[in-house]
Amino acid sequence: MVSRVGAPEPRDDRAHCIEIETVHAETVRIAVPSAAESVYAEVMFGLRFLVPTATTVLVTCSAGSAAAQGTMTPTEPPTAQPPATGTPNEPPPDAPPAATAPPTSSQVATLEAPVQEEQPGAPKAHTGFQIAARVGVALPMGNLANDAAGRGVNQSDLFGAQFAAITDIGAKIIPQLFLGAYLGGNFGAAGSRLTVCDAPGASCSAFTYRIGAQLQYHIIPDGKVNPWIGYGVGYEVSRIATTLGGQTRSATAVGPEYGHLMAGVDFRLTKIFGIGPFVDFSFGQYSHLTTDEPGGGGGEINDKSMHQWLTLGVKFIFFP
Repeated sequence: MVSRVGAPEPRDDRAHCIEIETVHAETVRIAVPSAAESVYAEVMFGLRFLVPTATTVLVTCSAGSAAAQGTMTPTEPPTAQPPATGTPNEPPPDAPPAATAPPTSSQVATLEAPVQEEQPGAPKAHTGFQIAARVGVALPMGNLANDAAGRGVNQSDLFGAQFAAITDIGAKIIPQLFLGAYLGGNFGAAGSRLTVCDAPGASCSAFTYRIGAQLQYHIIPDGKVNPWIGYGVGYEVSRIATTLGGQTRSATAVGPEYGHLMAGVDFRLTKIFGIGPFVDFSFGQYSHLTTDEPGGGGGEINDKSMHQWLTLGVKFIFFP
């Protein structure tokens, strides 16, 4: 828009004509003749002239209309002729691109929703057969039994730290729930209370075998990192053997395992293999004891006590 503020009566139309030259798509250059110094011109943002670049457009200056209305209105710019060598329907070189109409509501409704991709590196949640091997160290805790005076016989006095190896075998009936069995054992040295083990030429060893049923709940079965918790019950057999002078003596205690409290994290590296840490805290009670000592035998333990095993280690999972 070009405005005239307090301009004197023009002497002729040409003296008050304003030249507007297009510079690029959205900018124009305005040239005001010296004879029209009192004319004030303003071009609003967005004013476009559909003329080729570097074309001069003359604004018609009507003194009568300008004096009456207080404004000068630019005339319609002439249509640019296409170049001789170009295509007749080709648009001017610097003509602004035609605006793209926004999609209608019906078109938007037909757009398909983007497909949600799986977590990078995470295999799909598994159901079906699964097997795992857990290895670590098992620490004895609690009492093996109570003696005649009612004092507890510490399990750590008869068993040292043990190497633990446990196999979990079963299936995931749903991605979150594993049902199966466990089978394993602990192997290591006897405890410090067996002084016979300190005799020259003597050797001592301790073993524990266990079997039972278990279930595990997997919190993020389709994630690359899958925490889980579990519980199991079973039966336990613990044996201590000493060898001295070519003779071997042993004592075996058996009893139920009332609980295995388990937890861990599986790192699901592929759909076939995973690995992760675990912790297993079991508690049970020996109910019978047998020995092969001369004059020995065995029988039910009258004054029973609770014992525990704390196992820490690494779990290797197949089909996690």
